[in-house]
Amino acid sequence: MSKGTLESDWRDLLSAMNQLVLECGLSEEVPEDVLKRGWLGEPPAAEEAIAAAELRLGLTLPPSFKAFYRVSNGWHWPHPDVRMILAVEGIERLGDSNNKNIAAFVDGSLYQLYYMTKGHEAAERLGHHAASELGLEVAAELLPPDDPLRNVAAMVEISLEEPPMSEALMLLDPTNASADGEMQVLLSSNWTVGLPSEGNFWEFMKKGRDALARFDEDYC
Repeated sequence: MSKGTLESDWRDLLSAMNQLVLECGLSEEVPEDVLKRGWLGEPPAAEEAIAAAELRLGLTLPPSFKAFYRVSNGWHWPHPDVRMILAVEGIERLGDSNNKNIAAFVDGSLYQLYYMTKGHEAAERLGHHAASELGLEVAAELLPPDDPLRNVAAMVEISLEEPPMSEALMLLDPTNASADGEMQVLLSSNWTVGLPSEGNFWEFMKKGRDALARFDEDYC
């Protein structure tokens, strides 16, 4: 059985991450009620809630992601740049009609794409109207066939983005799943171009633990 698919794997990893956050400067950004209880997680998600999310999204969630939710239905500060992993009831596709982040996401990603391929002046002309007026199809000729941006509407938003402290958005890519059902986690941020892959959900969370440890070394 792959690492990260057992609840015991998650208890060990989350305990380490919990200690790293609460013992350093990021604890100042943790909600007071969470800080008082001394645990950055939430009660486990019910199996019915996980099944309902899969039905709503029209996909099977990755094994490591479901194992995480069986331990904690959401998590505060999994990474210095990510404020919160959403509860299973709150995850949704970027292309859903009620998702307000799709316009800002496409605007930002297209701006970066134009800036890197056509220069600053063209990017400035693009402005902040990409999602509403130009659409992602305008940049299609600039995108390689395997670029994740082509499938952005199908991606599942799994984190809460709250600038300025949390400016990165975590996405699950259902179009890039391995034989064992794991999906790539992509991190959209204002300091990266495109959508770099961070590995599967278990691998991303381990990277988050390592980033929190480096944060502690630098600021504590």
